[in-house]
Amino acid sequence: MRKPCRHSGHHAYYSGADIDIPETFTGKSLLPIMQGYADRIRGFLHGEHAGCCAYNRGNHYVTDGCYKYIWYSQTGREHLFNLEEDPHETHDISREPNAETRIQP
Repeated sequence: MRKPCRHSGHHAYYSGADIDIPETFTGKSLLPIMQGYADRIRGFLHGEHAGCCAYNRGNHYVTDGCYKYIWYSQTGREHLFNLEEDPHETHDISREPNAETRIQP
């Protein structure tokens, strides 16, 4: 008989119960956002799209809220968008001078 899967905990469980979060947790609690005390918990957001409809559409992206960098892992194609000036991501600025300095960790 298989052992049941054991869930080791979640930030939401600990934060919501006002219990100290173990140092081994690497994530961040979303509770401050849910309670309206913060609008973000990290400076950057990374996401991944698997490209389920087409092999060459899979990509990774990172954004700081002002800029969004997209890298297509199968083709190496890159895009960079200024989200404040171009919220619909229609003008790729990745070839502009100093584009690589727009998003810095």
